[in-house]
Amino acid sequence: NARVAASAASGVALVALRRIAPGEEVRISYGTHGADQFVFAFGFLPEDATDDGIVAPLPPPASQAIAESRDRLFGAGQPPRLRDAPGAFRDIACALGQSAEDDETSLRLP
Repeated sequence: NARVAASAASGVALVALRRIAPGEEVRISYGTHGADQFVFAFGFLPEDATDDGIVAPLPPPASQAIAESRDRLFGAGQPPRLRDAPGAFRDIACALGQSAEDDETSLRLP
């Protein structure tokens, strides 16, 4: 019911595409993107996302042991993927060479 447009006065404007009732939610389209783009650019994943895992943009492995750990966790030569499954954050922590407890907030990203 709305779109984002450029504005000379403020740089950006939210423009209604139709009359919006008081209290009605204002919604815009983020366009068509993969799950990775939604998570890393916009900070959320739409309910209708179709990917079964999100590629995690990790730095190159810091050691041969970390490289081997990544191969065991994600498959040889495959990118690290954050899956919608128990243990997914632990797998990413291991791929970074960190130990991760059950507390997922302990993950330290580069």
